[in-house]
Amino acid sequence: MAAPSYETILVGVDFSRSSRTALDHAAALARGLGATLEVVHVVPRMRPSVPFSQANRRRVAELQRATVADARKELDTWVSRLRNVKARGRVVRGLPHEALLAQAKRAKADLIVVGERGHNLAESLLIGSTAERVARKARRPVLLIPVDGTR
Repeated sequence: MAAPSYETILVGVDFSRSSRTALDHAAALARGLGATLEVVHVVPRMRPSVPFSQANRRRVAELQRATVADARKELDTWVSRLRNVKARGRVVRGLPHEALLAQAKRAKADLIVVGERGHNLAESLLIGSTAERVARKARRPVLLIPVDGTR
């Protein structure tokens, strides 16, 4: 069996410490393999609390645009700090695990890298984490990076 080839590596970031660690690992892999890094941040879709109110819908749309713009700015900063690796940043909207998986498919990513956040047992059992959902539903290899990155 031939060794897997990774040409495109998608890494999900939420601007937390664990996603910084995941990005560092993904960048090192991409550098070593000559792969392209697709750095993705997901902004959850916002819904108006009073959907039939035109003013409420307008305000939510404005807030969504501002949130996406802020995320793009932060993501550009993270991507610009990467050295010696071909990388591009993407801000997408949706449920984090679904959006990451959809973007991995669109980008034809060979590997997905995500950081684990360190939820407590109750949170993990009741809702799971984005990393766990990505790992369960992915149709490609997933590398989970623990918060401290040393496990």
